[in-house]
Amino acid sequence: MTLSIAQLCLTCLIAGLFHNDEVAALSPAGTQATELRSDGTLVRRDTTASAHATSEELQWPKVATLFNEQHLPLPDDNEVRSNGGGPIEKVFLPGTGVFLRKAGSGSDSTTIMMDALVNDLYEAAGAKAPTCRYYPVTGKTPLPYSLCRFMDDLKPVEEFDKVASYHASINFVLDAVLANYDMWLTRGNMRQDSAGKIVRTENSGSLAATAAGEWKSTVYNCSSPIGERRLAWSPEPFSLWDMRGPYAATSSAASVKDIEGEGMALWRKKDLLFETIDKFNSTIATQKVKKILGQRLDCLERIVRPTRLSLLGILPTSDAMPKEVCEGVRSLCQDILDGTVAQPPANI
Repeated sequence: MTLSIAQLCLTCLIAGLFHNDEVAALSPAGTQATELRSDGTLVRRDTTASAHATSEELQWPKVATLFNEQHLPLPDDNEVRSNGGGPIEKVFLPGTGVFLRKAGSGSDSTTIMMDALVNDLYEAAGAKAPTCRYYPVTGKTPLPYSLCRFMDDLKPVEEFDKVASYHASINFVLDAVLANYDMWLTRGNMRQDSAGKIVRTENSGSLAATAAGEWKSTVYNCSSPIGERRLAWSPEPFSLWDMRGPYAATSSAASVKDIEGEGMALWRKKDLLFETIDKFNSTIATQKVKKILGQRLDCLERIVRPTRLSLLGILPTSDAMPKEVCEGVRSLCQDILDGTVAQPPANI
């Protein structure tokens, strides 16, 4: 039987939609169905099993661009923002789902690399953020990309009531340790899902790279204005103070006692965060992030010990970090900063 051109095109489209080299061989006809979920995940369901059967989630695409991809309209600007890297595209990649895609430049992948890594670290620590993957430059792809699974049930949180502020502040210390300044100094980087849970959706500028794609300085200058202090990825977590200053666009509801409790809990996750960096499998990310993140966590543990005279109640100004805080933190963590202290395992 000879197929018409229209029938051939339809056949190719259907084949491309459900084809995925990374999925196991197809089951017998009529026993499986492919479903596109609202989060951009495609799953195969066994139609002969009970309604409670576990779905097999399809894997990530091998490459970030496909010849048969479909470009989809973005939500309005209040729902999708980009603090760094290239423009955001919303794309459907056949066989794997709907993604927000961001491209770096051919010579600079720092921003999108850090963006993808920080989302992995958020997930490892128990905070909700987009699920992303970083695609480095290869012989077939001249540009680096990040893909984040699209979440269609999010709404902006421009003004925080007491409940939203409380839920956002639960992970304030995590934001500070990851140097995600924009989460608190700029409005609009948090969303709420349909269950009311806070989602950290735009995390460019975290960790070791600025949102403009430059590597941050590892030296924190306490006498610099906040605009310069926020561009440091230093061993001392001075962001614990910076992100609570009077210039913060969103005020954290975390008390000193809350910070002390979250700080100890986060320090105990140090090994888990290190495993996440190792699994990210990037030599550059490991070199730029792992050591300093470890120092920030170890210094954090010193800062939040309840037996110490707390420095956390002293807040900075836009012009400088208070001398008492600057000198106090550096004295408290001097051996950590020098690399001369032997730390016990973080998961004790």
